[in-house]
Amino acid sequence: MKYPIRLNKYKWGSLFTKYLPSAYDPRKVAQENLSRNEFSQSVSAFCFDNVYKITKSDRHPLTNSYLSTLFAKPTIVDIGASDGTTSMDVMEACHGNFSHYYITDLNMEVSYYHSKNTYYFFNDKDECILMANNYFVIYPGDKESVALFKFFAKKIYKLFVDSGKTKTKVQLVNPELKKCGDSITVKKFDIFDTWDGDKADIVIVANLLNKCYFSDENIVKALHNVFSFIKNPGYLAVIHDLQGEKACIFRIEKDEIFLEKEINGGVEVKNLVLGAFSSKAN
Repeated sequence: MKYPIRLNKYKWGSLFTKYLPSAYDPRKVAQENLSRNEFSQSVSAFCFDNVYKITKSDRHPLTNSYLSTLFAKPTIVDIGASDGTTSMDVMEACHGNFSHYYITDLNMEVSYYHSKNTYYFFNDKDECILMANNYFVIYPGDKESVALFKFFAKKIYKLFVDSGKTKTKVQLVNPELKKCGDSITVKKFDIFDTWDGDKADIVIVANLLNKCYFSDENIVKALHNVFSFIKNPGYLAVIHDLQGEKACIFRIEKDEIFLEKEINGGVEVKNLVLGAFSSKAN
């Protein structure tokens, strides 16, 4: 993140937000009766350890369409699913024909307090990760920003943030998921941790296995973990959709891995996935 101080799209017109760093209004997650799209936009403003929870509907329709043909009633594990709106896209592509759908993400909750129109959001370590008022969205903990902006963000943090205030918790889970029935589970999950749910026919990992976020060594470590809870036969879909949909769909069968389908040229980590399975087998 280069600019930890951004314009709040709530107040500034497109003439400004089109050309200057800006963010959707994160304060809306504390409101009720938001639409699916409004909630996803608000969640997209949040950033944890320099990883944004960017999400919106219809991000990988080609992948979803292909996955819907693989099994009659699959168990699906969606890792790094943000607020779950892209998971709903998969469910819709499957026409609801799945046995169980696990929607997982590492950061599914924040706490906050507010003073008039200014909201202060905290992660599970009680660190202030985000401040927002009508005009600006500020990320005080950013470590990779332009020095001048970082200086002002820290000054604002020291002047205004009171970590001792009583806070309210809010789930960063799209409220539309409540309508999806009992065949879904929403849970916190770190891709490096042991999975304690059902084994999956299909695992979906969108944007998380990214060299911008992890070293090759850690991507391989994460993949070894993921392979441990994919059924045999089963499928792994690795998707990158930040600049248009790209995906690789891998089939795992009889202790072998096959690249079954590439969408729009596939993903950068394709060979890491293939190599990780081979090294796990050895």
